[in-house]
Amino acid sequence: MTSPNVYFIAAWTNSDFLCGCNHEHKTIISAVACAASTCAGAYVIAIENRKYRELTRKEELQFQNLMYGSPERVRTLVRWMRHGLNRLGNHPLGGFFEST
Repeated sequence: MTSPNVYFIAAWTNSDFLCGCNHEHKTIISAVACAASTCAGAYVIAIENRKYRELTRKEELQFQNLMYGSPERVRTLVRWMRHGLNRLGNHPLGGFFEST
């Protein structure tokens, strides 16, 4: 479980500029859904106590599995994103990512 002072943003580059969404995603899965909707090459950045920080090992594993996992995982993520679910517990893969 992440600290209440941590949230995630989707990030990408455009014309040599670092861009990011304006959301404060409470979960990696929500941030990846946002990143996947922006463009290829997007990433997720953690913000803790209003400062950027790298993803932890667990967070990075979740990101990699969601962003580049099996085609079925990607299809499930897209379905999840379209339904607008915003809590990990509502996600069909929530149990898998909770345990990693």
